[in-house]
Amino acid sequence: VGGAAAKDLNDLDAKTSVTVNASAVKEIIGSAAEIKTVLAAKTITKAADVAATVDSVISAADANTISKATTGVVTATVDAGTAAALKSALAGVANDGLDALTLTVTGTTAAAADLIALDAKTSVDVVVNATTVTGNIADVTKVLVTDAANFANLGDETVTISGTVSAGQANAIANATTGAVTATITAGIASDLNTALANATAADALKLTVNGETANATVLNALDGKTSVTVNAAAIKNIEGTATAVKAAYDANALKTISGLGD
Repeated sequence: VGGAAAKDLNDLDAKTSVTVNASAVKEIIGSAAEIKTVLAAKTITKAADVAATVDSVISAADANTISKATTGVVTATVDAGTAAALKSALAGVANDGLDALTLTVTGTTAAAADLIALDAKTSVDVVVNATTVTGNIADVTKVLVTDAANFANLGDETVTISGTVSAGQANAIANATTGAVTATITAGIASDLNTALANATAADALKLTVNGETANATVLNALDGKTSVTVNAAAIKNIEGTATAVKAAYDANALKTISGLGD
């Protein structure tokens, strides 16, 4: 036996005092209410792994209830919600990626950890309409780089990374989105930071600290152009380069886009 309409199974159940044997049914199709009734009915025998295909758009709570009631694949489109709300409401859905839940994340901010949790609950790409993604570098990298193919509509969100991260790690995130990236970068010599941050732009809010006693003025100016945050160059004792480049660096210091020069 292939699929059966949940409404038909419920109608049959209402016509007899004997348990309805539907154990051969491979898939139950219908509304969330109808399917929940079938799966909860002790008077209808179902296969433990019966699949469920739900009509229309359903609540995350209904998707959770249905998924918990069967080990079979649940196919449904779930009401949009914030990443945190969806994660909470779908707590009972197995993290095996087998259910085919169409999930859409809304709201201003989504924690990368919550997006990862949602990804584990569905075989369908998670649509991310949140405008900001936050989290530690491991979680943010997983969402925007490593597992980016498991998400849809990524690439223009702002990203806020917690903790201190390497320039290379921040650069990978900057390469994955056109939105501004906010992060504190591990201190390094100017040339290394500049090379590692090839994809950073002036729109990014990268907290940069230059160490080492000598720096090339052109490189310092390039770093200044890769962040909206004042570049900390207080460790620099010697600046090398053309007169034009050195003047530009000191002008930036006067404008407070670079700090610590001349101290």
